[in-house]
Amino acid sequence: MKSELGLRPNYHKRDDTSTAHIFITVIAYHIITGILKKLRTNGINYSWHTIRNILSTQVRVTTSFQTEDKATIHIRTTTSPTLKQSDIYSKLELVQKPLKQVKIKLPLKKDRGTTN
Repeated sequence: MKSELGLRPNYHKRDDTSTAHIFITVIAYHIITGILKKLRTNGINYSWHTIRNILSTQVRVTTSFQTEDKATIHIRTTTSPTLKQSDIYSKLELVQKPLKQVKIKLPLKKDRGTTN
């Protein structure tokens, strides 16, 4: 458990914070064990470290640019999953791209010292 979840080092000086750290680690261990069991039942026998590495390449990307009227547009989207990621998601019955694309347009900020 210590190697999979990184329980060590535990830098807390008080008993209550150390206890909370261990409690959260035990909960995470149970969640990971359930995930690994479901994957193994469905034919995927990777270690937790390997699963984390495979899934770590799917990210949320924000692209920002300025329009001709000097407004700023931010477009946030999720990258497409690889074949291995898709396989893991389908075995766990998870949505492969859980977040929709978001577009935010921020108008030009006017300078405080100028008048219109």
